[in-house]
Amino acid sequence: MNADPSVNVVVFEVAINGRLEKLVGNGPTRSPNCVQLVWHALAAEHGAPSSAVRRLYSEWDPANEDKAFISATFPEELELTYSFARPADGDWDQAMREVAATIEAAGKKKNAAPTKSWWQFWK
Repeated sequence: MNADPSVNVVVFEVAINGRLEKLVGNGPTRSPNCVQLVWHALAAEHGAPSSAVRRLYSEWDPANEDKAFISATFPEELELTYSFARPADGDWDQAMREVAATIEAAGKKKNAAPTKSWWQFWK
């Protein structure tokens, strides 16, 4: 999990050379095509085809534009998970404050006990 809620961490689990690899990137949380931007960068860097993507994790719920991209680009059985809902009312400032508080609380709790990170969603 990223400490800055304005940066959305996106993880693609991709079948590459017979193994499942996790490709990690990030983009602007508020961008309606954040997942698309991250995917294009990672696919170019790693040469991964969209058909090889098995799971996708995004810290923030993808926007409708990204959901359309995901449906059109990746296999139908793709598993999509996220940690934080996009603000339905468009109040990003409030959503960012709430998520920042959640991240801060998780950081404090981490010192006391282990917490889940994005990779633990897939163990």
